[in-house]
Amino acid sequence: MAQKLRTAKSASDWQQNELDAYHISLQEQDAETFFDMPELPDPVVINNEVLDLEFAQQDDATTVEGYEFLNALRLVETNVDATNEMTVDALASAVFRVCCYISIGRSIIPNMGVRLAICGEQRFAQANLYFLDNHDFILLVQENKTLKASAPYLDAQLIAEAIAAFCQNNRKREAMGLPPHNNMVIPAITIKGQLPTFYKIPVSVNLAHAVLMGEYIAAETIVCYHTPGPHLPVEIPDGGGEMVNTLNWMHIFRCYEAFRQIVNTQRDLWNDE
Repeated sequence: MAQKLRTAKSASDWQQNELDAYHISLQEQDAETFFDMPELPDPVVINNEVLDLEFAQQDDATTVEGYEFLNALRLVETNVDATNEMTVDALASAVFRVCCYISIGRSIIPNMGVRLAICGEQRFAQANLYFLDNHDFILLVQENKTLKASAPYLDAQLIAEAIAAFCQNNRKREAMGLPPHNNMVIPAITIKGQLPTFYKIPVSVNLAHAVLMGEYIAAETIVCYHTPGPHLPVEIPDGGGEMVNTLNWMHIFRCYEAFRQIVNTQRDLWNDE
């Protein structure tokens, strides 16, 4: 892998070659291992109504949060042949609001361009959503807005975005007179239609330097991830691809809650440095 070709690429152009070139691998884990919990926690949601209503009952919602979530879910489920960015954006926004990812002091920045220093040049990374807490990016979200098939190399692009976010965090800290982070585990999520995949992306100053210089790094970076399943995804009859049975949203809400705890724990660790 040390002989792999390395060129200056933006995050949107990263593929498996870039992961191999910088000694990065992915490791799928079950829920217990990934979340480091013997059982998933009960979901903490902004309004319990979303836990009780079925997909077909969105018009019976009595709260704004319940209607927003169920209506966004309906839009995604009834547009399996479309690549409508608005439907995926609406569902992602509703989920994060319902699952209490949004709080006072936390900003959400959509589609922000972040510098990616690679092979001695400047390129860019752009996730769909950046969660900013204090002076650090604490969570990245990348949406696959094509519901029929998996976006190619979405994992690689997300990892490049995490490296760029790590470097941006350190630039901000240095500008504030704070010491840079030596290592960070950056939480991240990809969303395909309704189905999330959760990631823990470790980034170090050594990895960021290797990418900057276009050099191989001997230490392997292992990115762990978890996708709820395998009992959750169901196949759309017309071949539309992977979707999620709405009856399983309770399990997905539990995964979001477990991951929210990981996000907050990582934030506290960084703030203590």
